[in-house]
Amino acid sequence: MFSFKKEERLSSKKTIDFLFKKGHYLTEYPFKLIWIETKLSSKSPVQICISVPKKHQKSAVNRNLIKRRTKEAYRLNKATICDYFAKQNTQLAIMLIYQSNKILDYNDIKNKIIVILPRLIKEYEKNS
Repeated sequence: MFSFKKEERLSSKKTIDFLFKKGHYLTEYPFKLIWIETKLSSKSPVQICISVPKKHQKSAVNRNLIKRRTKEAYRLNKATICDYFAKQNTQLAIMLIYQSNKILDYNDIKNKIIVILPRLIKEYEKNS
């Protein structure tokens, strides 16, 4: 339930390219979320990729820190979207992009993840 297994991580280059070409966008500062309903190679209802561009954070140490904090916040709050999409019998590919020049602390990142995940469900219902 609170794990973040390899099959829940989006790593397919084809799927990521398709996500950027045809995906739906959702923004909640400091994150931009790109998502698309697709058939994934794993049994997981949601696969996610977390990105912190070098454009915003020059230091690799800082990029990795932000990715660790974001992964942890997602891991603890993913139950809502995983349960929802498992019941819908659909699979989603998600790219979560950090877009701030500042390094936010874990609680701020967690609060933004808590806000953006239910918004994803609402956007999915609106587009379906």
